[in-house]
Amino acid sequence: MKLSKVTFLALSGALLPAILGGCADDGTITTKTTTPLLGAQISGKVMAGSTPVAGAHVYLFAAGTGGYGTTSTSLLSTGQSGVTADSNANGYVTAGSDGSYALAGDYNCPTATSQIYLVATGGNPGQATGTNNTGITFVAGLGSCAPLSNNTVRATAVINEMTTVATAYALAQFTTNAQQIASGTVTTGITNAFNLIPVLVTLSTGASNASTGSSIGAIPQTAMASLANLLNTCASTSGATSTACAALFAAATPAGVTAPSNTFQAALNLAHYPGNQVAALYTLSKNASAYTSALAAQPNDWTLSIAYTTTTVPGISTPQQVAIDASGNAWIVNYNSNALVEISPIGSPVSPLTGPGGYSGPVNNATRLAIDLSGNVWTIDGQSDISEFSSTGSVVQTQVVQNIPSPSSIAVDPSNNIWIANKYTANNLFELSNAAKVISPATGYATSCLQYTNAVAIDTSSNVWMGGQNSTCLAEFDKSGNVLSGTAGFNGGGMAYNTYGGIAFDHSGNVWVPSTNGALSVNKAGVISEFTSTGTAITSSAGYTSGGIFNPTGLAIDGIGNVWVTNGDSTSPPTTTKARLSVISSVGAGVSPTTGYMQGTLGALPYAPAIDPSGNVWIPESTTSTVYQVIGAAAPVVTPLAAAVKNNQLGVRP
Repeated sequence: MKLSKVTFLALSGALLPAILGGCADDGTITTKTTTPLLGAQISGKVMAGSTPVAGAHVYLFAAGTGGYGTTSTSLLSTGQSGVTADSNANGYVTAGSDGSYALAGDYNCPTATSQIYLVATGGNPGQATGTNNTGITFVAGLGSCAPLSNNTVRATAVINEMTTVATAYALAQFTTNAQQIASGTVTTGITNAFNLIPVLVTLSTGASNASTGSSIGAIPQTAMASLANLLNTCASTSGATSTACAALFAAATPAGVTAPSNTFQAALNLAHYPGNQVAALYTLSKNASAYTSALAAQPNDWTLSIAYTTTTVPGISTPQQVAIDASGNAWIVNYNSNALVEISPIGSPVSPLTGPGGYSGPVNNATRLAIDLSGNVWTIDGQSDISEFSSTGSVVQTQVVQNIPSPSSIAVDPSNNIWIANKYTANNLFELSNAAKVISPATGYATSCLQYTNAVAIDTSSNVWMGGQNSTCLAEFDKSGNVLSGTAGFNGGGMAYNTYGGIAFDHSGNVWVPSTNGALSVNKAGVISEFTSTGTAITSSAGYTSGGIFNPTGLAIDGIGNVWVTNGDSTSPPTTTKARLSVISSVGAGVSPTTGYMQGTLGALPYAPAIDPSGNVWIPESTTSTVYQVIGAAAPVVTPLAAAVKNNQLGVRP
């Protein structure tokens, strides 16, 4: 993988203060060392809005790597300067009357790449003497503990409602509560998530930021201000049993979920269940004004998303698809630019912003891409080009295959071979070696059931599945190109036209397909259909329609088996009233509300989502030339997709 600027900062021993001061430039950290390292001196204030929280207990933890839901490691203990132990033997320092705290730097980080964070609990937010508001739990994620040789490095971090919102959302998929933040042994996702926190907020001040690195991504400051005000309604009171805290905790409790008892848990519930009691929560948020420039109207939901537009990233122009590489970087193909765009998981540009606004190459009218097992990126475009780019964006090769004049979809199999569907002539399937040499017969592999093929996907048995724009069937081939689905293909399950393409597999090998119930030009409600790995329909003729599914344009399956569906509006001209992001469970139950997520803010025609190792959901929207990064919304997945297929890790967390 590429070593990024952030990685070099870590190796130079300067990462922690760099993160605390603002945005890091780019990239991820996955290298680990097992040698404990002396930590930095950290100081700052605990604040409820602009009011100091006197007497708050300030803890320092390292996130776990022993599995999701496992316990974090307390880094403070008695014997260290100013540290007291609580009843669970976790060490803390006590904030002064002005909310100030200081960690002397005499603690040890477990490893150089341990992800560390501050927790502040209780304290008096300017109330009567003796007040201790146990409803306060504020959190601030700091990032990697750099390989410091001594404790002379000093860093500053405010711990308040805004840092709590940023931390809760960025780390949502790794967090159970303030003392249980953990990942599996693969730490790419959690590291990227921690690195995103100081992009969302400046930790030294506790204020939200307007944009990501190089100002390319717009951060949702107004929504974050409303969420911070919501927490402040409780944090500014005398205690967890106050009327304001009780109202917050009740509104932040979805059906069947344990009610929160503190502000961090309330924020985490909103990140996990952003469609829950939106109106009630918005009304409560207006009871506080500690954070200015809050939302002026009730949102559709409480998702937070960063927006990348053609104004800030010139290469983003009618984006068609996003693919995620092993580092968590997002690669974007665009129909109306000659650029392949790469953005880091913390919102910094990796590809150039000059020239075409991305990596230049044969990507004119590009529509699809796939990342192979070597990290190289393959694209297809409207000029019949099949191109390979290196992981650093240089063109490796470009081929025009005579019998593939209309490539429409592309996938990589466990042997690192490339499979391409051809849309208009013959509707055949082609297999190429990784050197772009045709392996299939010159005219490809054929099946009679498909028309206008526009979807190709590989399952963990190396079988290849295809769908078609004007087809009501699915076709399956084995890795040698033999048809497994018969002349009529697989049918039923409510599947109609696979208008926009898209096929995904869950961990059980079941096949999920979006389709519209009508001709391409008709804006009719669509469904999601599910089939077994042998092609038997699981869904009834009604398909799955919960969670706001309307006119599905693509789908992706996250690390716990939830299905994320983009929905567009195909009227002419399209509108934003029905485009939305829907989520259904592995049995088709609605996870998102009937209006989905992001309705009214997702443009009119979003295409298939892509999920990264941190649980961010990336969505290309064509009519406004915008790519959205929905923060911490989905369960993390293994990337790239080809690696998940090869290692039988589809639909599971890393």
